[in-house]
Amino acid sequence: DEGQMRINSPSGTLSSQELKNREIDVNVYTGSPLTVVTYQLDHGPTLPLERKIMKDPFYTGLVEQNRSLYEDWMEPTLCGHIWEAPLPEDLKAGLHFLKITAKDHQGNEFTAFRLFDITQ
Repeated sequence: DEGQMRINSPSGTLSSQELKNREIDVNVYTGSPLTVVTYQLDHGPTLPLERKIMKDPFYTGLVEQNRSLYEDWMEPTLCGHIWEAPLPEDLKAGLHFLKITAKDHQGNEFTAFRLFDITQ
């Protein structure tokens, strides 16, 4: 259920140069320290994402790009429901499929999907 999370990154079209130090970044809205979040890239293995205490990159970007629309008190703050993993730097040019799965402490499982493109 994509209403349970937002895949912040990757998105759109990336050049092969932009893959360096790029993260898979997911906000699981109701995530907790007990939530297990994994990803599968194309037809590869299912791998874990790591929970990070950080500002949500998506919201931080919105505020920075639209400063005049946000009050001073609407600053991004640290949150505990962001998960990350390194995006492989050796992805071939073309369309790629990303599947994110989050399983909460009650056994509820949610999935989200993202297509993104790599250019040379």
